[in-house]
Amino acid sequence: MIVLGTVMYLSAFLLNFPAAFLADHGEVGHNISYACGVLTVAATIIYVYYARDSSFIEGTTDALGVELDPETIRGLKQVIRILPFNAFNMLWWVCQNQRGNNQTIIQQTGVRLGSSPDASQIPGPTVQIFNPFSGLLFVPLLDKLIYPLYEKYAGKPPSRYGKVLAGYIVAIIAMVWTGCFEIIRRNSTLLTYVDAGGETQYIYNDDGGQPMNDIPWWTAIPQYCWVSLATVLIQISTYNIGYTEVPLSLCGMSIALGFFMNSMGSTLLSVFVLLFGKYIPTDLNDGHMEYLYFTLAAAMAINTLFCVLVMREMNFAVIPPVIADKEPVDESKRDRASTVA
Repeated sequence: MIVLGTVMYLSAFLLNFPAAFLADHGEVGHNISYACGVLTVAATIIYVYYARDSSFIEGTTDALGVELDPETIRGLKQVIRILPFNAFNMLWWVCQNQRGNNQTIIQQTGVRLGSSPDASQIPGPTVQIFNPFSGLLFVPLLDKLIYPLYEKYAGKPPSRYGKVLAGYIVAIIAMVWTGCFEIIRRNSTLLTYVDAGGETQYIYNDDGGQPMNDIPWWTAIPQYCWVSLATVLIQISTYNIGYTEVPLSLCGMSIALGFFMNSMGSTLLSVFVLLFGKYIPTDLNDGHMEYLYFTLAAAMAINTLFCVLVMREMNFAVIPPVIADKEPVDESKRDRASTVA
């Protein structure tokens, strides 16, 4: 079944190419994208359900029918063990990769650098700099302040699984925040000016040519910061898991699986955008783009719930409490070392 799930993922990945090229050819491209979405969701369910217990790999033989050595079997079991974790991460990548939609929202805010109608405007893509910039601030803040405080009051350092779970919650907040911001932006008045003939004219964005609303562009910065915080919590821990939960010889495969889920998240995001296409017109003031964000938040909440259930069942990447003044068990020492980004 793991092989079937992998084949379904690869099929969805490959079908995404013709879907992109046929996007402007009626419903053909859309139907292919929907098929990609179905394959991706089905493969994710297979990964989560069947990879929870990797004991089925015991007794595996090579192409010549010779049973693999115990060390190889143990390594394969560890790789299979992280598949459910990577599968749950896929929906996070959907949330992370939708930053292009944030740019569309910003282009219809007041991006002028002055008060005159023809004042210079900040290009929408420029605002994305706050995503990596805020990440540079969050990394030392978490490592030097938040994590030590947690260890002080919880009696143990935060586990990598716990950090990822916190990142999922922040991602949900980010989606809800952006959806609410879009409602506020759309309901704000349009920017206008009175021309020489006494006529009231709208002020349009230089990039998309759409009317801008009277809400400052910098009010959209928090949505980038929320996503950045979630990225720091999730991705650093994910890389640590990829390097420490499998043998050194299989680390490359482990990290590659994580990046593959990134691409599958982009594939699934395209399906979400198609599903809500009628609510995302060229002029966002005529649509309801917040529906997309609220749906992503709901999907991420469901994903988080099942992640908690499955990861607790697997006892995956957790740290037991410190008893007396003794150090945690060996897994905890690995976890403590892996917190250094």
